[in-house]
Amino acid sequence: MLQRLGLISSISNKAPGTKRIWIHALSVGEVKSALPLVNSIQNKLESMISGQQTSPKQQTSPKQQAGSEQGTDSGQDTDSGSQPYYELIMTASTRTGFNMAQKLFTKSASQPIQSQPIEIGYFPFDILFSVASISSRIDPDLVIIVESDLWPCFLWHMHKKKIPVFLVNGRLSRSSLEGYALFGRLFSSVFYLFETIMVQTENDKAGFMKIGVPEKKIKVTGNMKFDQPIPEIKQIKNLENLKADFSGKFLIAGSTHPGEEEILLSVFKKLKENIVFKQRSGFDEIELAEFDEIKPSGFDGFKLIVVPRDPQRSVKIKKMFISKGVNCQLASICGFPDSFQWLSDSMNNVVVVDSMGILAGLYAICDIAFVGGSLLPFGGHNPLEPAFFSKPVLFGPYMDDFKEVADILLSNGAAFMVKDRDGLLETLNMLLDDEELVSRTGNNAGELIENGRGVVEKILSVISEKGL
Repeated sequence: MLQRLGLISSISNKAPGTKRIWIHALSVGEVKSALPLVNSIQNKLESMISGQQTSPKQQTSPKQQAGSEQGTDSGQDTDSGSQPYYELIMTASTRTGFNMAQKLFTKSASQPIQSQPIEIGYFPFDILFSVASISSRIDPDLVIIVESDLWPCFLWHMHKKKIPVFLVNGRLSRSSLEGYALFGRLFSSVFYLFETIMVQTENDKAGFMKIGVPEKKIKVTGNMKFDQPIPEIKQIKNLENLKADFSGKFLIAGSTHPGEEEILLSVFKKLKENIVFKQRSGFDEIELAEFDEIKPSGFDGFKLIVVPRDPQRSVKIKKMFISKGVNCQLASICGFPDSFQWLSDSMNNVVVVDSMGILAGLYAICDIAFVGGSLLPFGGHNPLEPAFFSKPVLFGPYMDDFKEVADILLSNGAAFMVKDRDGLLETLNMLLDDEELVSRTGNNAGELIENGRGVVEKILSVISEKGL
């Protein structure tokens, strides 16, 4: 609260001779979307200062020192021929967004370029005192706002200071478009304060034009989420060996939430019944009689791996599966993924992953991926994570936090939306019976990702025309 009011700040004062790029993202989703943009800007800035040994904070030129002694603003004039030193400032409006920014962008995080640290802070409340206080401390040379968070007072203040503000990854939902349209010229005048509005689709461009934004201010650059870095998989060799040694199929249920595991359990048991029935239907009468005397081993060729969003729930999930007669084990107990012994063990038809950091690797080797947080109203999780690995993606109807990405996947034949338990069962039955459909859907996902890349490059090209 105090930071958003501008009464206190975790951001340092701007050093002499520097320029600052202020990147703002509303909350968690927007902060995550900003990751490829931030990484690309860091790479760009690193190449710009590759010949410099120290930053202005570490060493100032004699001219800068003289300016400092005389009380002049040395930041307005640097040594001839030298590149200015850029600093990146990242702000969020919510606590969860702030925490995510710290996780992704501080030095403790895995950053591609550690020589370009990022300072993290809170975006001001849209009142003149707070905007002036925080803006004065940050003192940006340009501002980039990711996706949304429109604040008139802030934009007017930047316009008055002649600081260009860019909106990137912009989109207009139907409800937002209807809301802006009610106020007509008011919002068109606010959007006019942006230097450039870069949107995801032609439909978004049409929406902005409908509320009065001049076409010359709008650029269609695409969706930055497609430029997300492919996750690093530390266990890739083990996982590749795992896939090579196993002729069955993996269903990965990633980032599941309470209530979804019960649905997965019900679906898994029904799939087991269906598979056993199909196995039996292949026997003649004599073989079938002998088969009835043998207890079926279960899904020797089909494994469900559940990765709960909260690993601390893993033991509870395991007990639930076992209580319903489904063999289940924790990943840590059966040595997965370092050991492959569990594959031939019918006691491990279902494995619950009780650690962090392995989901990306599992998406890489799975045959079908279900993205959790979507069968019940939790907002969903990023369906691009399995799509990066050309996997068919399933998710429920509650994809509010990733709606535009989900819609793109669906419209390109790269995903399936299931409404409920029965829908999930029907879709999985269909995919397990049709390897060509699995392959085609996965290929569609991979091609969509590949064709969608390059958005950040387009965005930086537009910004570069304005001086970056």
